[in-house]
Parts: sequence; C-alpha cells; structure tokens
Amino acid sequence: MRLLVRAGRPLRRAGFSLMEMLVVVAITSILATMAAPALISTLDSYRRSTLSSRLMSDLALARSKALVLGKSVALCGWNGSENAPACSGKTGSGSATKSDWSKGWYMYLGSNANMGTVVIRKPEAVPSGWVIDAHLGVINYSAFSARSDATGIGHFTIYRSGSTTAACVTLIRTGRARASTASVSTGTVSASNDPC
Repeated sequence: MRLLVRAGRPLRRAGFSLMEMLVVVAITSILATMAAPALISTLDSYRRSTLSSRLMSDLALARSKALVLGKSVALCGWNGSENAPACSGKTGSGSATKSDWSKGWYMYLGSNANMGTVVIRKPEAVPSGWVIDAHLGVINYSAFSARSDATGIGHFTIYRSGSTTAACVTLIRTGRARASTASVSTGTVSASNDPC
C-alpha cells in the first residue's frame, strides 16, 4: 500500500479502524437492546387501538344501518371456513364463556347467528397472534334492531397472545359501545384471566 505524499507529508487513507467499528457496533447494540421493549410496547398499543377502533366502527355502522333500513343488522365472529362461512361457536364455561372473533367478523341482515344471504361486510384479517374474545352472554353474535337497541350485549377483549394489557370494547343494551384499556394484575390476558 502506497501512501500519498503532499508537500513532504504522508496523507492517511480515509476510513475507520477495526476498533472504531467495534465500538460503534457495541454502542448500537446496547441502544437497540434498551429501545426494543419500548418499541414493542408502542406497536402493541397501536395495534390494540386500531383493532378496538375497527370493531367500534363496525358496531356503530351496524346500528346505523339497522335504523336506516328498518331491519335488524348483526355482527358475528367468522368461523374461518371459506366453503361454508358461519359464526364462530361458543367455548368455555362460566365467566370464560366466549366466542372467538380473532379471524374477523361478518356484518349481515338478521337478528340471529344465521347469516342468511345478505352479507353487508365480510371479515377483514386480524393480525396473526392477536385474539378477540367476545363475551356476549349466552349467544355468539351482537344484533341491532330497527329501534337501535342491542342483543348480544357484553364485552370484547382484544389482546396479543402473552400480553398483560387488553383493549376492552363494551356494548350496552341501548346499542352504544365504549372502549377502554385494562391490565391483569398477575399472569397474562386470556379468556379465564380477563381484565375487562
């Protein structure tokens, strides 16, 4: 390797030494390790909020469509079948009784779990690893009458598997929904450890 000489002085080649590069890589690794939990928490919070808003928007849309059309409009969790789409069934017992809306939900004309032929909106994908439990009493759907009152009232718990925080969407008899956030005191959120 030849060094360039200018006016009798050797010039150094531009670049970084191996030691300088290792120091930069070490500092970057430490900063990334410190920032990762905050970034994951922020992304989870954003995704919870997005799913909660999407569900609340569809509940409000179903209620307004029922008023405008003068017919009942219902929502139910999708069972995941492309060939014979139907509402997801109920599982669990006691306070853990729920239906799974994690594959998305249908909006359709009707006041029961039979979708019939008039589907207003097909399910949108829910991100992988996210769970939406619908705790709606003895039924697995929510329906709005032409007078805007609701059946299938209760709450929805929206969370990422392994998370300690969930978004809660509560539907009351008048057909109105409200959102909140809750955390479990021990363990992680599940159907049997529901903070909502």
